[in-house]
Amino acid sequence: MPPNELERQIPVLRRAEDMAWCTMEQTFYFFGGQDTGTFGLIFQTAQYFDDTWQWDGKHWTQLQHIGPAARWPAGLTFDSVRKRSVLFGGFNQTGNFGDTWELYDPDAKVGGS
Repeated sequence: MPPNELERQIPVLRRAEDMAWCTMEQTFYFFGGQDTGTFGLIFQTAQYFDDTWQWDGKHWTQLQHIGPAARWPAGLTFDSVRKRSVLFGGFNQTGNFGDTWELYDPDAKVGGS
């Protein structure tokens, strides 16, 4: 396998990320999550993620960061009527979120494989 194949851009390993299927583009959107932290101290030592990715079934593409604070487990869905992904809630070390974010410019990409 060529070296550039090993350097593909992919999200780091995590859990409790949020995913939504975009029916218009036939792709998944992926946001946030957390690593596992130190056993027994998961909430105090965990890293929370605020990155957004798109998965087309073959390649990951990281989208430009213009959105919500790092969090897990939020709710993420695709609104087919308004043609946008909608994220609600979640929490991190600072507390609970009750905010709503919408992704309606999926062309705001920063890189991909």
